[in-house]
Amino acid sequence: MDVESGKMISSRRIAPDAAPCELPDMNMAWGYRKRYIYTNTREEGVDFTNSLQKVDLDTGKCSNLISFGDDVYAGSPIFVPKEDAKKEDDGYVLAQLYRAKEHGSDICILDARSMKKVTQLRLARPVPYQFHGAWFPGLF
Repeated sequence: MDVESGKMISSRRIAPDAAPCELPDMNMAWGYRKRYIYTNTREEGVDFTNSLQKVDLDTGKCSNLISFGDDVYAGSPIFVPKEDAKKEDDGYVLAQLYRAKEHGSDICILDARSMKKVTQLRLARPVPYQFHGAWFPGLF
């Protein structure tokens, strides 16, 4: 984009197969240029974000959508690096899930490299859907 004129000089879709998404997160501790982002997305025909996806900004490839069942909606993902990280995607993706039918919330933890579920923790009380957060190493 030409900042002075406000005109687009060129554009390209980085990941044409990425699902509609918002609120991406990445490994903020990993240098300047980021390769991977983690997004909350929605499956076709669903009105709210109900899944998560990993997008490789270098290749444009995307993981399969990771969904959590009917009427379960995913909040914004939070990337948490492993202490001994050797690669950018060495870590975990945390996401708050809202179980609409039960008016309950969970925290889901995925392995950031494979996007496989590590665990899902049921919270004692519901958290408002799309409540946002961030990870600060060493805060607690």
